[in-house]
Amino acid sequence: MYEARQLEAGDAVDYRDIRLEALEDCPEAFGASHAEDQGLPVIRYEGALAANHIYGGFKGGQLEGVIAVSRPNFIKTHHKATIFGVYVRNEARGTGLSDELLKSVLHHAGEKIECLHARAPTINESAVAFFRRNAFEIYGTEARALRLEDGSYVDEHLMCRMMAS
Repeated sequence: MYEARQLEAGDAVDYRDIRLEALEDCPEAFGASHAEDQGLPVIRYEGALAANHIYGGFKGGQLEGVIAVSRPNFIKTHHKATIFGVYVRNEARGTGLSDELLKSVLHHAGEKIECLHARAPTINESAVAFFRRNAFEIYGTEARALRLEDGSYVDEHLMCRMMAS
């Protein structure tokens, strides 16, 4: 149904489009804002694709969802990675696409990653359920993790999935 694969430089325009949609649709789920990102040139998105492992789910050639993972370069923290930028378009929600995208991350992580971290807004029950369904556990909550443009705050659950020992 969906083809999940790592995004490449040639996907930068599609990635920019879905990211801008995500920032507008779910401002409480992202540290960046739509206003900040909308004026960025495509080359910045190409840079993000080169610097991180960003996976996309495609249906009929259309990018319907994304998930990104970043791994630190420091020796002492190279055993872990962080998921960010998870978004699935409205029409693809409930189809299992987010699980397929996470499988791509887990496949890539293989035995190299011992713990996989994520953050989820406490008010986003579906995001929290997604991570819990995929063996992530809440280990803390950051109060006022984000301050939205309207002045309201979003708390975030800090979550982790242990991969290997």
